[in-house]
Amino acid sequence: MYPLALADDVSNTNSTGGSSNCQDPDVFIRSLVQGKVIICMFVSSNYYEGDFLAGIVDTIQKIGAAGVIITDRSSSDSDIEYHPTFPTSIPSAIVVNSADAQVIVETFLQTK
Repeated sequence: MYPLALADDVSNTNSTGGSSNCQDPDVFIRSLVQGKVIICMFVSSNYYEGDFLAGIVDTIQKIGAAGVIITDRSSSDSDIEYHPTFPTSIPSAIVVNSADAQVIVETFLQTK
């Protein structure tokens, strides 16, 4: 089993929010992400920007992480229309149900 890490916990503290969407590989501290599954939280309004999900997966692969869990940062369920699946080069999951996302984050925080 791979350890989990919140994107915000393994990024430079002086970054300007790049880790919150996991779109910029330069904000991550590579020694802290390698071999971990990164939990990336996004704002649902960003979802509609081009290849948003593919961009997150690409970033996570570039930084050397083992995989990614993508979830909405808000506390309510995302109103996201069906998005077709696409192949990824690393293990990836998207969780848009707020209750499921909350369980993932709470479980992670309890193990910290």
